[in-house]
Amino acid sequence: MIKTKKRKKKEKKEKGMGFGAYLVAGDFNIHNPATDPSSLLSPKEARESAPYFDRASNLGFTLLNTPGLYTQFLITGPQRPSAIDMAFAIPHIVPAVRSWDASTLPSTWSHHATILVTLRPPTPHNNTPRPRWQEADLPNLSDKLKDWLGPPPPETPSPN
Repeated sequence: MIKTKKRKKKEKKEKGMGFGAYLVAGDFNIHNPATDPSSLLSPKEARESAPYFDRASNLGFTLLNTPGLYTQFLITGPQRPSAIDMAFAIPHIVPAVRSWDASTLPSTWSHHATILVTLRPPTPHNNTPRPRWQEADLPNLSDKLKDWLGPPPPETPSPN
């Protein structure tokens, strides 16, 4: 296959370079072993969720969910709890994610748990070199500095 400029641009975008969204969260209504490893999925559920997880993986996204932590609790019917609410992040933001939690916030009276994604504040970059005074050999340096200094200034200003 010949790669055109348009195709290269699309591939670059799909690898996460220049991709606008960094954190994607929502009620996906799909079941997947990555979010609920102890459940037995039907072949239909596996087929339905695979394209979404494949696409997220191809774009470089990482699943933030805690495996096995349920996000949906149906009050009626025979259905069991499930993990259908998910959050994905691009690799550049994963280090900024402090936690993903679906168990600490109060109920909203919905059949879905409220999910809290906590981010770390960015650390300021200070690339200014700083002296490491604790490592300086000050007694040895003072002798060397005396030799380095120029002659003292004249006591009286020179005439113009």
